[in-house]
Parts: sequence; structure tokens; C-alpha cells
Amino acid sequence: MATIEDAANAALAALDSQANLPLVGQWANERLQEAAIRARFRAYRKIGAVVVPAVLMTGTVSVTSGSPTVTGAGTTAVWSNVLAGRYFQAATVWYKILSATATTLTLEVPYSEPSVTGGTYHIVQRVVSLDPSARAVTSFWHQRLREPVDMISLDSLNALVPERQYVTFAPTLFADMGEDATGAMQVEMYPYSQTDELVNYVYYQRPPVYGLTDQLPGFVDAFILKEGVLIDLYRYEMMQANRKGAFQEAALLSNNARAQETVWQRKMELLTMSDRGVSDSAFVLAGASRLERKDIATAYDFVWARGGRP
Repeated sequence: MATIEDAANAALAALDSQANLPLVGQWANERLQEAAIRARFRAYRKIGAVVVPAVLMTGTVSVTSGSPTVTGAGTTAVWSNVLAGRYFQAATVWYKILSATATTLTLEVPYSEPSVTGGTYHIVQRVVSLDPSARAVTSFWHQRLREPVDMISLDSLNALVPERQYVTFAPTLFADMGEDATGAMQVEMYPYSQTDELVNYVYYQRPPVYGLTDQLPGFVDAFILKEGVLIDLYRYEMMQANRKGAFQEAALLSNNARAQETVWQRKMELLTMSDRGVSDSAFVLAGASRLERKDIATAYDFVWARGGRP
């Protein structure tokens, strides 16, 4: 199997260049990253899992209109600062929680509705972060229910259920919520569940940064990756020629770099064609032996629905 070093050395030999090998290896990694943006390679397709915490409703709350402080009674066992970032609701509006103790919550903005004394409440984690390496997500699946979680735009979700009042047994929709502070993708799953829910998802990860001697995935051939590296190497040699005052040589190298970009475009198509993994139709989530959405129609379905598994 090929390595980054193989592609880097091939490019260096093609130009008889004295460029630094680790630098050329960095360029090889960047070209592989570029190819992975243009195509979804099966080698980088993964199954992720995310736990959506249950809605908290234990105890009662009191909160004064115009105040950001919520006081809880009977909440000692379930409240802590882990609730920071979740959302609180006592009437209709959802308020983001800045911090929490065993008996108090501090909201991001003051409570704007009529004061509540000893009332019920909901606390939900509206937004969950996915695997930090995920670049694109294609589907979510609730394995316990054998049901897909359908994708919907955030605008559509807001138009459909702006109040987010529904608390039920499992989420059925998810919306892309952008990235968190670490760059990880975020989603909102709705309706909110009364129990912790494990949801699996299929995603394409960002290619890792390979060391010089790390083996590349089987579909990546050194001779293909070399063609991308040559673009950077031509540019490197062009700058070296400019510094020496060899402007005619630099112009030739600049032209070669532009021509090499066309070559690399074709090679990326070849790279996509060489991606031979498990076919899409055969790729199923681990542990889900029956993936189709269906009602209970047979004894098998009945046993499955009651928690029995073959």
C-alpha cells in the first residue's frame, strides 16, 4: 500500500527537486484533503453514535418575571452544572442555561413570562455535537425503534414547531445547527424524549493527517497523489527561480503549475473511480438486521417491537 512518502518522493524525483521532504508530505496531505471534499470516499465513511439526554422534569421551580435566576425544589439529585448550555422552559419560551447548581439555574436572558411559583418545567438538550472528525452527515437511525430520523432544514423546523412543546418517546426529526466552538457539527433532534436516546448516524470524516510512513487507504495510489503534489512543487520551484532572478525559468514553471492543475482534476476523477469499498446498497448500520420502516404485520415484528431481538 502507498504512503505519503511514496507520493512525495515521486514528485521530488519528477522535478529533480531539493525541496524539504516533510514539507512535500504536508502538500500530499492537503491534496488528499482536497480530493475528499470533492468526493465522499467510502474509506472515510463511518458510523457514529450520539446520546440525546432525556428531558428533565424532576421537582418544581420558581422564577420571577424579569429575573435570570430559577430556583428549584426537589432538584438536588438531577441538577448540576452539566446543564449549562441546555434549555429551560416553565411556560412557553425556551431559555438557554448559562450555569447551574443543585438548586439554581442562571438563564442567558431574564425570564420574560409571568412569574412561576412551585411550577413544573422542562430542561432539554436541544443541540448535540457529533463526532469532531465528521465533515458530512448522510443519515440518522434510531435503532431501538428501527426508524430513520428524518432530516429537515432549521427554517422548516422553526416554521413547523416554533414552540418545541412536544415531549414524547423518541426524536423523529433532525436539523443541522452548524458547528460548535470546537468545529464539530451540531444537530437538533425533535421531539424531545422522556428517556435517554442513542441515535446512530452515518458520516464522512475528514481524512486524518498522515505521517510520511503511514499507509494510505487502499484506493489512494502514490502515482495519482503525486500529480496533485506536483502543483505545489512547481510553485515552490517557481519562487526559487524568482529569487535567483531566473525569470524565464520562473515563467515556465508557472505555466507548468497551471497545466498541472488540469492534470490533477482528471486524476481526482480517477481517484474517485478507484474507490472500491462495500457498495452503498450493502452498507448497513451495525446491529440493525431489519432497516426498513414498517408497521407491525407479523409475529416477528411483534417480538421485535416488544424488545426481543433475533
